[in-house]
Amino acid sequence: NPSSFHLHADYLYHKFNIFDVQKGKLPLYFGIGARIRIGDIEDRLGIRIPVGICYIFEQSPLDIFFELGPVLDLTPATRLRLTGSIGIRYFF
Repeated sequence: NPSSFHLHADYLYHKFNIFDVQKGKLPLYFGIGARIRIGDIEDRLGIRIPVGICYIFEQSPLDIFFELGPVLDLTPATRLRLTGSIGIRYFF
């Protein structure tokens, strides 16, 4: 069972006017970024194109999100993959 470490960084653009909620904010977001995967078998470097939705809490530095992120690996071979995430972000 191989193990790996994933690190990604994305530039995200938020569309706040699509969903109307009474409290907080519910934007759709999309962007572009990079991903590095360091693993037991091979290391990979790729480009991410995340698309997701998040709920930004009112008067709190937190959001919760669901996202899909197609990844185009560039090394060691070109390969297209799809990643998905659910999570919580804290804003400093």
